[in-house]
Amino acid sequence: MLGAPLTIGGAALLLDLAVLGQLDGPGRAALQLGLILVGAWGAVVLAYWPRVVLRYDRSALDTWRFLLLSPALGPGTAVGAVVVLGVCGLVAYVVPLLGLLAGIAVPLWLTGLMVDERLNRMDEISRPDDVRRPSAG
Repeated sequence: MLGAPLTIGGAALLLDLAVLGQLDGPGRAALQLGLILVGAWGAVVLAYWPRVVLRYDRSALDTWRFLLLSPALGPGTAVGAVVVLGVCGLVAYVVPLLGLLAGIAVPLWLTGLMVDERLNRMDEISRPDDVRRPSAG
């Protein structure tokens, strides 16, 4: 149930990529920019997805609402995740054997470290004051 939006979104991005090959001029540039932005947003959502699903026990609707807003809630973490995923992709492109050996585990681990730290800070902020600060007495 939680993976269905990922499948639909991935299929839509693949269709957009197929249409992109048929266009020229400003239409192609606009579609390409949109494809890059949506792809980057989706990559950040994918970076958050395993950590959020393992950490919180919420309904599918609540989980996806949080996942879709997560890049806007932590823009620094989102940029960091995109950079890490880009570097991992570049390394896999330049040294295919290293990309094959690392697979999905290394990018998932590296982005997971950032996402866990961001979720810890968000949990700390959302915790009530009486739990956050111990009493002096």
